[in-house]
Formats: sequence, C-alpha cells, structure tokens
Amino acid sequence: MTESTPLDLVALADSLRKMGYDIEPETPERGRPTGNAIIARRDLGERVVLLAIDRSGRLRADLTWLVGEWPAQVTLGGVGLRSVDRVSREVTLTGQVASNEQATDVVQGLGAIEPWAAPGDGAGAPSADIPPPP
Repeated sequence: MTESTPLDLVALADSLRKMGYDIEPETPERGRPTGNAIIARRDLGERVVLLAIDRSGRLRADLTWLVGEWPAQVTLGGVGLRSVDRVSREVTLTGQVASNEQATDVVQGLGAIEPWAAPGDGAGAPSADIPPPP
C-alpha cells in the first residue's frame, strides 16, 4: 500500500475562504486532536454547503436546501401558535482526494450536483426543486 502525502490543511483552508467558505473551529472528537480536519461552511440563506476534509484526504460534502415552507396557525392548550412546516432536501457526497488540488476541484464541481452549490456565480442559481418566485 502506498502512503499518500497528507493534505496541507492551512493552504486548503485559504483556498476555501477564497471560494466564500467560512472555516469553522474543529472540535476534538473521539480522542482525535484538533488540526486534523477542516470544517467549512458556505451559508446561502436557505441553502447550505458543509464540507469536512481531513488531513488524509477523506472528504464529505453536504448540500442542504429548503424545498418548501407552509405556515399555519394552531391552538394548543388554548394558546394560538404559529406553525411552520418545512421540507428540505440534502445530498451527501463522500470520497477520498489525493491532494489539495483535487479537493478544490471537487468543491468547484459541486455545481454539477446543484447549480447554486458552485462557488461564485452559481450561488444565485435556483434549485430545480424550488419553484420560481411569483
């Protein structure tokens, strides 16, 4: 088995910031020390891209967006309350990248899954699941 070179997480974090991602602080999990992974988030209102990439190249990308929202009024215990029924959709991609360049290529290519998930110009693109505004 060939040992691969660990990813340069500092350089990768810089590349992701340039693409509009916020780098979230990593929390120690299951005894793993901090500094072994990047958690990056791109919040576009009702649409979110969440990335987790570790030093060995394991990558996970979660694309989540609101499909519909239906407000209503309900009464519980004699109290009038506002109820909002929301339906969202999520796509999860997992895999292994061998370099920082591959990782950034994957992130750049997220628009192939959902146009709005592409860094830059794709951010304003609608999802096929969301009807256009009236």
